[in-house]
Amino acid sequence: MNQSLSELQKTIQSLREQIEYHDKRYYQQSLVEITDQEYDRLKREYADLLVASGESPQLDPLLQRVGDDRTRGFVTYQHREPMGSLDNSYSQDEILKFFERLEKKLGKEGLQYLVQPKIDGLAISLTYENGKFVRGVTREMG
Repeated sequence: MNQSLSELQKTIQSLREQIEYHDKRYYQQSLVEITDQEYDRLKREYADLLVASGESPQLDPLLQRVGDDRTRGFVTYQHREPMGSLDNSYSQDEILKFFERLEKKLGKEGLQYLVQPKIDGLAISLTYENGKFVRGVTREMG
């Protein structure tokens, strides 16, 4: 990268502001100006520049937070296990690399997978007790 540290920090700040702008438009105002792919590209570029500047993307709150577009007034429930965020994949190569990381992390090979398109905005945890549905909750915010 041929940017000076000062230029790099300016670019990082600009990307941070763009991501925050689009987050606010999407999650608080239900307005969309860019595609999911363009948004993901902004976040990837931001994460790459953090690494280039010596910062850790894993510690950056902007990259770790999950959007909050909940409808108010529903009863809340504490999840037994936190619901994580899904990463986006736009190619077969990215999916295969994910499988490799998962198998390495679990220490198992030859796992079977079911891959389906991700539909933004839909994340739910369903609880059944003794074969009967007792609860459906969405992602915990906080």
